[in-house]
Amino acid sequence: MIAFCLYILIGLSSFRCHSEASIITVPPVSVTVPPLTTPTFNCKGTGDILNWWIQSAPLTDSVAQQREITVITTNNNNNDYSSVLTVNAIPINNDLQIGCEVITFDPFNRTVSNSELAIRGVSLVQNLKYNFATNNSLLITWTRPVYFSDDVPAGSPITYHVLVTDEEDEDIILDTITPNTIVTVPNITECDTFNISVTALVGQYKSVNNTISKYNGSYSVNVTEDSIKSVSIEVSSMPSPHCERKLFVKDEHDGSVLVNDEVLSADNKSVSLKPHKKYRLKTEVKNLRDKVKDIKYTNISTYNVQDLLLSTYTNGSVSVQCVFVSGSTADGCHVTFTHTASGRNESFTIIGLDNSALISLSASGVYNVTAYDMDTVNEYEPAVYYPTLVEIVNMLLPASASFIIMSESTTPPTQSTISITVSPTVIVTPGIGTTSSTRENDTNNIVHVVAGTVSGSVLVMLIILVVCVGITVYKRKIMKLRVLIRSDFATIQEPQTETNPYQDVHELRNEGPIAILPVLLMSNRSIDEENPYHVTRSEFLCDNHHTIPSHNVEVSVIVSCDYYNNSTVVIIMMPQ
Repeated sequence: MIAFCLYILIGLSSFRCHSEASIITVPPVSVTVPPLTTPTFNCKGTGDILNWWIQSAPLTDSVAQQREITVITTNNNNNDYSSVLTVNAIPINNDLQIGCEVITFDPFNRTVSNSELAIRGVSLVQNLKYNFATNNSLLITWTRPVYFSDDVPAGSPITYHVLVTDEEDEDIILDTITPNTIVTVPNITECDTFNISVTALVGQYKSVNNTISKYNGSYSVNVTEDSIKSVSIEVSSMPSPHCERKLFVKDEHDGSVLVNDEVLSADNKSVSLKPHKKYRLKTEVKNLRDKVKDIKYTNISTYNVQDLLLSTYTNGSVSVQCVFVSGSTADGCHVTFTHTASGRNESFTIIGLDNSALISLSASGVYNVTAYDMDTVNEYEPAVYYPTLVEIVNMLLPASASFIIMSESTTPPTQSTISITVSPTVIVTPGIGTTSSTRENDTNNIVHVVAGTVSGSVLVMLIILVVCVGITVYKRKIMKLRVLIRSDFATIQEPQTETNPYQDVHELRNEGPIAILPVLLMSNRSIDEENPYHVTRSEFLCDNHHTIPSHNVEVSVIVSCDYYNNSTVVIIMMPQ
């Protein structure tokens, strides 16, 4: 035997020829724990080998199995050891002596560090379970602890601390101490989530908490509009669709409660609404303990009119159409325009569900527009507020204008005057499309209105300028013509036989008085596509056999002829 030990020592010494003394850097520490827990002991050291001792003897496999001990050891750089011993705190391990040993062989050196395991108190409860009862309650059961420490007097009373909390927000559902091993918790269903903790209390000791949890469970709610008079509320829950829950519905506009914590087991509920009212419904689904699990906000209107379509025009008119809720039986709607500056109201009634009206307002400006259900103007608020201000611009021009244009010559002239009445044309500039919804931008209407206003202003200024110039020229011509006018017109008016179209002009220069000749203003001449308003001078000579071109556009033509100089002045006025 001695020879065998020497052989082992000689063999192990070959791993370390010049070793230093063994060192334990982290010794195991004594602990006191409750029964049936699993404390751990750590040991680190430097040497050729590390061993654990139990009750002053090396730890063997049979001892480890008997006392429920496990060991995990690691070796770094062949000399640095780290080891963890885990032991179950069963009664036979109470006051257990546990030691750690580190040895070097060359030279031989041994270092030992001892610790102790003390088991005190009571073990945790056993067989913790829960079940759902048919009356929406939770049933929790367990069995009493198995082990007590030696210092607990025999027959000592034992009680239990039971704590049930909401798993989502940790709100306390139940917190009680009872000597029983069964507890009932009311108002809990399969769709709730919770944590259960039970602790045993005996003498001065309490056990470790035994816990169990339920994580799967949820509630949700959705609100849909059934018709103009009711809404449908759908409540769902998991994992069971038939978990009972509470429903609460309130109108946040006036504070009225439509449904007050009604217990539901079905999935749907219909809620009736009052007519001609706007609702902001707050719908909550709660568990049976009044804990809100889901919430929805819904804006609902019970008016027939749901929207307004508006288009503005530059002649001061507005196209208006009311949009009604599906299935509406209304006869029409009532629309009011309120001038933001003067406060004046202009109201119109539109009969029919699909009809639009072209409304002419009395004044330009910016308006607020509202729509009412038929016959509810004085009793209820507007069904629809148009979301933006509406600008109305009236660009109507004067009814007619008359111009006289004359030519001037250095010699006494013979003048031909044509007076033409010009009727202004209003250019209608609608918005985008024939109608625009309340959610479309009115920017294009405003751009057209501004552009039309500027163009109309320039046109009026030009007309005034031309009239002033015409009057001035006319007065100057009258002064000159007073000297030249003759009284004999008979010769001029006799028919001529010469083929020269200008013979009458020469005779008039020497013999006859000045005559005012008519000018034909219509012609079927084709229009030049590149310059449709250009004509040659010969086509405007003052002769009954010559014509002035016309076009299928609305134009105004003014012509004045000077027979002495064989000249013609033509002015063509185009529409804006």
